[in-house]
Amino acid sequence: MVKLPSIRPKLITLNCALLLAAIVLPLKGCSSSRIESPFFTWSPVSNNPLQNASEGSGPFQASIVRQYEGDLEARLLARVEDTYPLFHDSVILRDFERPDDDDEPRWWTSEVDGARIPVAVTRLAIEYYLNLVRLLREDPTHPGGVRQRSARLEYVAEIQPAAAALEDPTKVKDLADKYIVYMEMSWTSDCGNHCGLRFTRTRTAVVSNNGAVLEVHEDPLAPFIIE
Repeated sequence: MVKLPSIRPKLITLNCALLLAAIVLPLKGCSSSRIESPFFTWSPVSNNPLQNASEGSGPFQASIVRQYEGDLEARLLARVEDTYPLFHDSVILRDFERPDDDDEPRWWTSEVDGARIPVAVTRLAIEYYLNLVRLLREDPTHPGGVRQRSARLEYVAEIQPAAAALEDPTKVKDLADKYIVYMEMSWTSDCGNHCGLRFTRTRTAVVSNNGAVLEVHEDPLAPFIIE
């Protein structure tokens, strides 16, 4: 696969305080509001990764761009996309009711007009909004009964060797087998007359070349806007 132009020249500049193999690497002049929660990797979906996609030329569109080089980076990126917060341990999720289907990892907190509000950027979240765009293309009143004028999903993800992503890799030891992943998901929907929903969620993670996800940093408290 030909790697697309980098989404972020230096992923570490977006993370503010990134833990690499239990070494805290704070950035000068940067304070982090991100939340690190216990997490687990959901194996059943690892064998069917997301694919790049660009759908729709009308009011209902979706764009998925995943940037990686080679089979190893592709597998590691899919591994991070299949990582979910633990329900009971997450400070964000513990106050919300458990979903009816316990077989599906929880990645959302609540719903607005039938659309879920995500707490984490995950593969199931991306698939949910991609399917929602497709359903709205067929029936603009799906799923909450409110007619939507437009909706758009944008998802970008990039994986880089940690040594290439850091501004100063000499400050951290043992980088040879580690990768940094940055993921960003945005959703916008418009139902007219100051009616709509939009939000952006991001994730930064550290994964080793054997597939072990070492750190996951989310921004689940980022606001969503109902217009």
